[in-house]
Amino acid sequence: MASSPLHTSSPVRDTKALTNNAAFMDKYSRQIGAFGIEAMSKLIQLKVLIMGLRGVGVETAKNLILAGPGAVTLWDEHPTQVKDLGSNFFLTEADVGKPRAGAVASKLAELNSMVSVRVQHGPLTETVVGMHNVVVCTGLRLAEMVRWNEFCHARSIAFIAADVKGAMGFVFSDFGAKFTVRDVTGENPHTRIITHIENNEEGTVTLLSQEDGGRSHGIEESEHDGWVDISDVSGMECVADNAKSINDLGPFKIKHVFKTVVEDRNGTKREKTVYDGFKLAIGDTRAFSAYKNGGVLTQVKKPVQYSYRTLAQNLAQPVAPGEFGLLFTDGAKFGRAEQLHLALQGMWKFEEAHGRSPRLNDDGDAAEVVRLTQARNAELKAVGDPEVALALEEVEESVVINMALFAEVDFQPLAAFFGGVVAQEVVKFTGKYQPLEQWLHLDAFEVLPTARPSAAETATQNTRYDDLVAMFGKTFVQEQIADARTFVVGCGALGCEYLKNFALLGLGTGPKGGIVVTDNDRIEVSNLNRQFLFREKNVGQAKSVAATEAVLHMNTAIKIEAKEELVATTTENVFPDQFWEGLDFVTNALDNVKARLYVDSRCVFYGKPLLESGTLGTKCNVQVIIPHLTASYADGPKDDADGDTIPMCTLRNFPSLIEHCIEWARAQFNDLFVEGAADSKKFLEDRALYLEDAKAALRGERNGNGTGGGKQKADLGKEIDFLQGVHTYLTQARGVTFPALVAEAFSLFHKLFRDKLLQLIHNFPEDHVTSTGDKFWTGAKRFPQPAVFNAENEQHLGFVVSVANLLAVNYGLIEPPDKMLVAQDHQFRDLTYIKGILATLPVPAWTPSSEKIELEEEKKEGGAAGEEGGEVAAGTRGGSSESLRKEDAMDVESMQQQKDKQQQQQEAEERATLERLIVELEAVDAGGLVPEPAEFEKDQDLNFHIDFVTAACNLRASNYRIKQASRHKCKMIAGKIIPAIATATAAVTGLACIELLKVLQGKPLEAFKDSSNNLGLNMYFLQEPAPPAKTQERYDEIEMAHVKPYPADFTKWDSIVIEQGPLTLGGFLNAFKEQTGLNITLLFHKASGLEGPQKGRFLYNSEEYLPANKQLYASNLETGLAEWVLERYEGAPVEIVGAHRKYLELETSAADDEGNPFLIPTVIYRWAS
Repeated sequence: MASSPLHTSSPVRDTKALTNNAAFMDKYSRQIGAFGIEAMSKLIQLKVLIMGLRGVGVETAKNLILAGPGAVTLWDEHPTQVKDLGSNFFLTEADVGKPRAGAVASKLAELNSMVSVRVQHGPLTETVVGMHNVVVCTGLRLAEMVRWNEFCHARSIAFIAADVKGAMGFVFSDFGAKFTVRDVTGENPHTRIITHIENNEEGTVTLLSQEDGGRSHGIEESEHDGWVDISDVSGMECVADNAKSINDLGPFKIKHVFKTVVEDRNGTKREKTVYDGFKLAIGDTRAFSAYKNGGVLTQVKKPVQYSYRTLAQNLAQPVAPGEFGLLFTDGAKFGRAEQLHLALQGMWKFEEAHGRSPRLNDDGDAAEVVRLTQARNAELKAVGDPEVALALEEVEESVVINMALFAEVDFQPLAAFFGGVVAQEVVKFTGKYQPLEQWLHLDAFEVLPTARPSAAETATQNTRYDDLVAMFGKTFVQEQIADARTFVVGCGALGCEYLKNFALLGLGTGPKGGIVVTDNDRIEVSNLNRQFLFREKNVGQAKSVAATEAVLHMNTAIKIEAKEELVATTTENVFPDQFWEGLDFVTNALDNVKARLYVDSRCVFYGKPLLESGTLGTKCNVQVIIPHLTASYADGPKDDADGDTIPMCTLRNFPSLIEHCIEWARAQFNDLFVEGAADSKKFLEDRALYLEDAKAALRGERNGNGTGGGKQKADLGKEIDFLQGVHTYLTQARGVTFPALVAEAFSLFHKLFRDKLLQLIHNFPEDHVTSTGDKFWTGAKRFPQPAVFNAENEQHLGFVVSVANLLAVNYGLIEPPDKMLVAQDHQFRDLTYIKGILATLPVPAWTPSSEKIELEEEKKEGGAAGEEGGEVAAGTRGGSSESLRKEDAMDVESMQQQKDKQQQQQEAEERATLERLIVELEAVDAGGLVPEPAEFEKDQDLNFHIDFVTAACNLRASNYRIKQASRHKCKMIAGKIIPAIATATAAVTGLACIELLKVLQGKPLEAFKDSSNNLGLNMYFLQEPAPPAKTQERYDEIEMAHVKPYPADFTKWDSIVIEQGPLTLGGFLNAFKEQTGLNITLLFHKASGLEGPQKGRFLYNSEEYLPANKQLYASNLETGLAEWVLERYEGAPVEIVGAHRKYLELETSAADDEGNPFLIPTVIYRWAS
């Protein structure tokens, strides 16, 4: 139905060709971040056959086509039934009676023009099946699955079978007798900095310590990923052949290294052997010369081979050799997978005997399936060998019955989950990630109604919701699901999947129901391979608007409203109290912690259930948050975003990894194209206000007095930098031309990649030694190589082009990229034109300066600025014994006097400079100038942003002999792009929607399941959510007393509501006392903690000691509380009391009449109903 030029006109499929294909890299950037370019190069050649296009089949096809295999063949000759519309999102009522595959093929093909999608008509033949690399079977009977599995197994074609039987489902995977996996875990290889390698039998490698910013190697001893390559080491040449070195002879198999430490237990010291994460052994290194310096250690993964058995071989014994049982998925259901496996065999026996599945809600058929299951278990027991046959001590009849009663139901949320799992299993054929061993069984029987609905309730309605009606009854479907109201926050990958699921469930289709979806983002090309509601025609449109239009095609009855607003404190007027109160639950589809925390806080305040989910590559998790039953999102652990923070001195002067260079380049972008223009813009908006800070620094006001202390000196230097930047901008912006910007870019090239390194070498020559006699340039410190500009060098020229164009936007020479992009044929992109300008420019001269070089992130406490303890000025030699002797001979007092004199002189010069800049800027003519700071945008390839980062990063890498980075890697790291794939998103939202149905039924805590999953590692773990923490009595160090909770054991979901109509401050205090028996000692609004003129202000403080404040509180006791809040927090950055508000959240401290302090929950003052 659709084919891609990638597969029809490009014979080259290697990774380099793909990396150079800008359209390909842009579209798949997030997926490549998860799978890697090598796996993608294999994936685009895959040919996949999908049999069956009910729920699991169409979900698999959708996820797979988004991922981008070479070709997908669809086969499903079954005529569409109206109930199929409840699980197949691309079917419409007009398709009823038509073959399912033909009805959905064109819509599936629209998902990705780079994938060839076709329909196989008529019966499947071995010739057709044999043309594919992977075969996926869904909805087939056992005999058919066995037949095609035997065929595929014999030909090394991967075979995957999957199906959903009501509230349970399974996956079977067979990748053949011999299958090679290149990367079992899919995790990025560890890269570490080497500081030493010993010449001994063990070959001990020492890595950069934690104190110096290093990390433990984290490499396991294994045949797969227990290997390392070594590169960039100076020294360690082969003694027998010095043309080779240790850099050429990897990979090396590692062994862990242990160290002896002394521990002190109650005064008793004893030695203990512990693992050393900063050393490892690579084997005998005595055949190499001595280590000099440098070096990078990179983990290597060696391919491993697996062997899989056929489906027929797996029926009696599904447990893989070497495993102790089937895949465990639920902490509360030990042995459940084995029970489900036997139940499936009983059901397949029933289908074989009757030629059909058990009838819906038919107790007789269910009882027969139970008998068949028990008979099969007896057969397996009779084998008498647990290695050959898996038998149960006892069949759990309830498990079999729950499956048999709904075996014909295509339960949509579970189909979405398994569709994600199966599509990810197909991707594993590339050798990335280990396939299943070989089964996944999972049930969600907790979602079934506690009391089984009557036959009248579950009778077929001949509608798209028939499967749901069969499970839950028509009343629940028509009232609870259809009349539900939800707020979907975010409309990216998660949001698209949620909206699709809601449309299929019929959520928000009733007279009281509805969905509001909001997202302020717009669709980009990189969204298209995982946000499946969007097409190429939607690029540039608002996500929420395009998604709304798409889901209306899936279910025309859905009531959905699109908004383009952020959900934050600044938009509480858009989403007022009445809005939140009218919701039944909230759906988070966000990609950042800050926004999640805000929505979580609103759900806690308004008492609304929240569906929380997230993905990271193949990892995905679900958290269901229920008022008063569970903890909230804020209570759980958060990712440590700063866990791998790079020390600034490493970024500035001593990079040793390409990641250092990328982060440095990203920081340069901000310094060069954002901050200066932003400061100039602020200046031009209100120059008097902007210059006030500089004048305050001259007066010494920031120091708290009028003296010229060190703080004031720091302020002077800071203000000079700010004003000098503004002055430079205004000077250069007037009448700026593009050739002048090329000249500025040329100068900047020399400043960053030549001059700074020459200064570094001047301060620290290659033979420099420290005060301890150690070599300075060793370990993580690489001796730099200054660049020599060459206009024929692609990176050199690319840097100049990107800088000149970015400055052109800053200075208003061209429109910003969100308004207009520089065309491909524009003169500013013409390399010949730019080379012509460069040819006229003289190379800037360089002379050494007295610039100091930072050596450590923080100066060692008490250390003098001179060697590793701080900074070294030009010309000094911290390790020179001669300089130390001279220093010792000098008179200390005269040295101090000289130092003071120099500081006074420097301060006088800085004051004069600052005064001059203020005068000049006050008088400057800035008419017509409009500074335009850059807004870093990673996903627009024509805006020069990633061009600059890539060029700057790789020029920096060249300076320090570091392996260079691809444009894609620069984009991922500099743009902080989270690896994202459609498979994990589909799976996790399916699980979340199962929890939603439990929420709508009002299930107890034990019925709910949070989950943490990894589709790549075959890890699926469901568990009961944690309950909310109860507030306990504790000792308060500030109060210096034991503090009791009121009410006892309250949780974050509890609050004290004062609801007596409009009250004065005094009236509120009295009402609180009447309701609780406690006295408010401190009262304030959350705005008290925000930046602004209101920061730190209280509404009331009974323990105030300042007379003026005492009088203030006393004089406002008769002031209306809402009015007092508005007055007290005037100027706050958030709206305090708007027309939409009916109540206020207030924070308080309280005590009883004896002065004993109490912990109390949030207090809500409600003045209107």
